[in-house]
Amino acid sequence: MVPQERAWRRLLITFVVLCVWAALPAWGVQITRGPYLQLQTPDSVSVVWFTDSACTGEVEWGLTTSYGNLAQSTQPGTYHEIAVTGLSPDTLYHYRARCDSAPLSGDATFRTAPPSGASAVSFSFVGDSCSAPSNCTATYNAMLSQSLNGFCVTLGDLAGRGEDNITDYWQSHFFTPAAGFIKHVCMHTTIGNHELYDETATYVYPTRYLANWSPPTASSGSEFYYSFDKAHVHFAAVDTFWSSYASGSAQYDWLAGDLAGTTQPWKIVFGHNGPYVSEDGSSNGSTTMRTSLVPLFEQHGVDLYLHCHYHNYQRNVVNGVCYIDQGT
Repeated sequence: MVPQERAWRRLLITFVVLCVWAALPAWGVQITRGPYLQLQTPDSVSVVWFTDSACTGEVEWGLTTSYGNLAQSTQPGTYHEIAVTGLSPDTLYHYRARCDSAPLSGDATFRTAPPSGASAVSFSFVGDSCSAPSNCTATYNAMLSQSLNGFCVTLGDLAGRGEDNITDYWQSHFFTPAAGFIKHVCMHTTIGNHELYDETATYVYPTRYLANWSPPTASSGSEFYYSFDKAHVHFAAVDTFWSSYASGSAQYDWLAGDLAGTTQPWKIVFGHNGPYVSEDGSSNGSTTMRTSLVPLFEQHGVDLYLHCHYHNYQRNVVNGVCYIDQGT
């Protein structure tokens, strides 16, 4: 082969390789957070993840690892929230995240919520998990091995300093240690005091908290407090640190109307702070909660209030309402 022919062939091969490389989807794009699940209903769920560069997000889904169905975004970005719709209630589905047709995650599963009015629902709850990431991994792995994983409600303090501008505590304290859990189980979150801390331990607006989570806001118009139904249970998430919940506040008025309006036979409220607790003998809980939210709980027949914040397991029943501090 004469040198000129060899040179032209090398040039042609280089050109073909470059054309193929340019056509490859999302070349080099990496997931930096997720995937994880939000907005679980009997017939839908949203899959969320972040990437290090912009691409068009897609979710392959189906009853098996053959998938067979595709949901996708309409525009590229680094934040991806894809609604998977047209599902059957209480059904296990397989899924994986893609960008520009290239698979980015391995296979994972989720289960849709049971149908409205179903007689049974299972869920887990967790909070104050931010202080020891290594223990957090073991906790979430243990939770995943149990059967009570229809969904999970979180009670706040998932990140040591959620608004820290130096260290990404959301990643190190939650998204990395809980990665194996949150790709399978939908999380319904509420805010604690640590989500508000910046690097100087000053309370600031929780921009990062809001960027990570997509709560069902239709009932309240707020991402800080909201409600949803699962089977025959009505759940309400309250914000006990950023938004006022004093009598006459927007959150108080919303909760009063929300609890009065539900027809579900069971009512569960969850938040970070609690009204009846003992902390080393020096605290008996939030007095503001006892004068504002507790009367609403009692008036509207709330069965259970879940919280954490005080770092030890406690359970009280006061005027028919059960209060559980889940510990840490």
